[in-house]
Amino acid sequence: MGNRVVMAESSDIYYDYRVQKEANSLAQAGYQVSVYGFRATFRPPAGQDFLFRLRTFPVISRKYRFWRNLSMVWNILIINLVVLLTRAEYYHAHNTMFLVGMYLGAKLHGGRFVYDAHEVQWEHGRAQAWLESWFIGRADGVIVVSAGRGRASAERYGLPVERFTVVSNFPVVDPGSFAAADDRPQNTLRLIFSGG
Repeated sequence: MGNRVVMAESSDIYYDYRVQKEANSLAQAGYQVSVYGFRATFRPPAGQDFLFRLRTFPVISRKYRFWRNLSMVWNILIINLVVLLTRAEYYHAHNTMFLVGMYLGAKLHGGRFVYDAHEVQWEHGRAQAWLESWFIGRADGVIVVSAGRGRASAERYGLPVERFTVVSNFPVVDPGSFAAADDRPQNTLRLIFSGG
């Protein structure tokens, strides 16, 4: 089987640099990585080369809300089925909608189940909150984007904070690389970071 990792994410992978970063890092470390996700175009964009295997499914435009939702449900079902039938050592769910397939795939094939809890699912709706609450304690590992997010999740689900591994999705900046506030010219913008 080797060091195979299966990932699934509901965003457009071609623009989701966090997923790309994780998948590329694993591929550079010698893992065989397969990523399943969505794309906003009918055909995959040309000229995209990744170190990992990528399979995406098209999602209909937001202008056609009913058909978009239907296409998303269809894609989620297909990806969960593919994951369930895929033999791997690691099953990495980036979204609650892939927790069922990843969990069952890991159980069926003797793999390890990893949940990337980078969003606050209990704020997204009852279904996501329930899925997360049921599966987060069953995961072999849980990834969060910050220590604060890990503490909040640990508190909410009654889990030890040590169960959460922080993999930041923001640049780590050396505090000494910026001048003190008094030394900077007034009304100048040095850095803006916007992230999850």
